Amino acid sequence: MVEPVKTRVAPRIFLSGALCTLLFGKLSLAQTVDSASSRFSLEVERSRSALRCPDLTWFLARVASHPGRSGQAGKFKVTLERRGGTWRARIQSWEPGNESLPPAERVLQDRSTACEPLAEAVSVTIAILAEDVAAKQAPLVTPEEPAAPAAPEPPPRSEPPPAEPAEPDFRVWIGAGGGAAAAWISPLTPLFGASVAFDSKRFRQAVRVMLTTPQNFDLYPGRIVVQAWLASMLSCLRLTGGDTGAALCATFDAGMLNGRAEGFAESKPSTQSYEAVGLELLTSVKIADRLRLSSAFAGLVPFTRESFSVTGLGVAYVPPSLNGRVLIFLEMGTF
Repeated sequence: MVEPVKTRVAPRIFLSGALCTLLFGKLSLAQTVDSASSRFSLEVERSRSALRCPDLTWFLARVASHPGRSGQAGKFKVTLERRGGTWRARIQSWEPGNESLPPAERVLQDRSTACEPLAEAVSVTIAILAEDVAAKQAPLVTPEEPAAPAAPEPPPRSEPPPAEPAEPDFRVWIGAGGGAAAAWISPLTPLFGASVAFDSKRFRQAVRVMLTTPQNFDLYPGRIVVQAWLASMLSCLRLTGGDTGAALCATFDAGMLNGRAEGFAESKPSTQSYEAVGLELLTSVKIADRLRLSSAFAGLVPFTRESFSVTGLGVAYVPPSLNGRVLIFLEMGTF
C-alpha cells in the first residue's frame, strides 16, 4: 500500500501504481513541484524497489540548500530505482523554452546499503545544473549610476628636437697638411707644414710654418738648387660658422730662400729673404666634434722678387710679380 503524498500527484499515477501492485508487485510514484517564478521545476519518480529513497520534499530542501549566485532555473526529472545491490538515479533536464527538445540525461549509481548517499549526490548535481541554467539566462547587470566619463588624455607633448651642441666661444686648432705654391721660387713648388689657429665667434688668427721641396734649375754645365722656409701670419674675419665655415684673411708671408750651385768649379751658396702680403680664403668642413678639414686659396704680392744666378752664366729663375698657393690641412680642436 502507498501512502498519500502531500504535494500534487497526478491521478493516473495512483491508478498505475495500484495496477502494478496487483499484477506485478511493483509501484511507481511521481511527484512534481514548480517554483513560484516558474524558472525551476522538479519531478521525482520512485519505483517500488526505491520507496526507501527520499521523496520530492527532501530533494527540494536539499537542492535549495545549495543556492548559486545566479539562482536556480530549468526543468528536471529524477527517476530512482534499485537493481540488485545497486541504487540507480537517472536525471533528465530541460532548459526553459526548450521543453520540446529531447532532454539531457545523466545516470548516477551507488552500491551503498541505503539510498541517501545517492540521493545526496543527485541533489548536488541538480543544484549545479540549475545554477548553470540560471547563469545563462541571467540578464546583464547594469550599474545603478553611470560611471563618470574618463577624463580625456592630454595630447602628447611634442618634444623639441635636441639642440645641437653650441660652438664654444674660443677654440684652438692644431693642424698639418700641404699643397703647392705657384710662381714663387719656381712655376710650381710643393709645400708641407703645420699650423695653429685661434678661433673666436667672429675672428680667426692663425700661424703657419711651411717648407718647400728642393727645386732644381739646370744651368749648363751644372744646376742651381733652391729651397725655402716660409712663415705665414693670418688675421681672418669669419663669414660663416657651424659645420661648414668660411673666413676671409689678410696674409703676411716671411721666409728665407736658400740657393746653391752644383757642378761648377766655383760656387758660393746664397740666402735671401722673402716677404709678401695678400688675401686668403679659408674654408672648413667639420668631420667630427673636434676634427675638421680646411682648405686655403691665396694670392700674394711679393715685396721683392729674388732670383739666383751664376756669374757669367745667367739667372736660373725670375719669379713673377704675383704669387699664389693652394693648401689642404687636417685640424684637430684642443679644447
